Amino acid sequence: MAAHRKPRNARGKSRRRVSLAGVAALGLLAGAAAGGVALAANPAPQAAKLNSAWVTAAMVDSFARAVPAPAGRNVLVYACLSSGKLTGVSASVPECPADSVRLHWVAQSGPASSTSPLPSQSSSSSGPAPNARPSRRPRVASSPSPSTSTSPPPSPSSPSPSTPPAPAPTESSPAPPAPTGTNCTTNQNGGANNNVTQLDNDTYHLQANEYNSGATFKICTDGNPNFTISSSGVSVSHDGAPGAYPSLYKGCHWGDCTADSGMPVPVSTMTSTPGKVTTSYSTSTVNSGAWDDSYDIWYNPARSTGSNSSGLEMMIWLSHFGGVEPAGSPGPTVTLDGISFTVWYGGSGTGGTVSFVANNPMSSVSNLDLGPLAAYTVSKGYMQSSWFLIDVEAGFEPWTSGQGLTADAFNVTVH
Repeated sequence: MAAHRKPRNARGKSRRRVSLAGVAALGLLAGAAAGGVALAANPAPQAAKLNSAWVTAAMVDSFARAVPAPAGRNVLVYACLSSGKLTGVSASVPECPADSVRLHWVAQSGPASSTSPLPSQSSSSSGPAPNARPSRRPRVASSPSPSTSTSPPPSPSSPSPSTPPAPAPTESSPAPPAPTGTNCTTNQNGGANNNVTQLDNDTYHLQANEYNSGATFKICTDGNPNFTISSSGVSVSHDGAPGAYPSLYKGCHWGDCTADSGMPVPVSTMTSTPGKVTTSYSTSTVNSGAWDDSYDIWYNPARSTGSNSSGLEMMIWLSHFGGVEPAGSPGPTVTLDGISFTVWYGGSGTGGTVSFVANNPMSSVSNLDLGPLAAYTVSKGYMQSSWFLIDVEAGFEPWTSGQGLTADAFNVTVH
């Protein structure tokens, strides 16, 4: 049986972070009265300032082009939001007042810049995480999206709109927005969907993680740790890697970490302390396409969280459809934490991929203790008790479609 997992030394591309708090903030800005805009063409662009109650993609694009960096390099543009007003927009991290929220936009430097007009709330007052983060799986090359023009701000005599003005439709415009209360992300122009969204005050992240496909792929969430695949054109060979792994996670995914996860956790502690790390996950599936409904759990030999490829990948398949199989070959049947699994392993010695496939398909688990699964893996020599748990993810791997698959709730607790 052919392994369908990624090459373990693959490195991915950077991903755009979209914070739900930032989306709400943009709506607030659109409702504010337009202020004066002054974009400085400054020899030291990091010190240039922009003060306005209205920020368009074109403004951020212009500011990013002034940043002294190689063309096409991702750069961050910052601002402070207080009482519906943006101040201190700059390419350096501003010191925002205590009653304000720091936002940032991802843009590209150089004359051919393309920006995301949605601001993201900065996760730390000490500065941003690195601009480029390798992702969990290899990505197909993403075609750059064309720059989007936005409507100009209203004149002072015009009433303020209640919602942000929409850009003029183009052939490459995304589908109409989802109903209020949901946040959807999709790809464009045949590129992979690599978007990451912070949920529940950065306790969890949602990643589209379309890494082996460039087909139309869209996921939506209401801001809690849940999502649904609302549309999918994914169609790849069942003998190779799945097209994507849209998933929720807690911990560090190739250096992109959630807040206060409690990880890394020593494997020795997990195996000696019952209930040290528990998880609950509930889903709704469809009887069409080809997919698995699974956890993806990562262990590293060291506490380092910058890469997920140096240790062991542990999967837990709750259910699957369409004739797909895990990496490697099937082994024994074991019962761990009350669940009967067939164990698959693809690798040699320590490392590789071990998959626990539920013998009776499940749509949910409640307070599943990861310790017994870790202990079994250590007993087989697939990893060492001196290693560390760095990341717990849950979602779906679609080979064909996957539209309608829904992760209803997800929780990971480190006790």
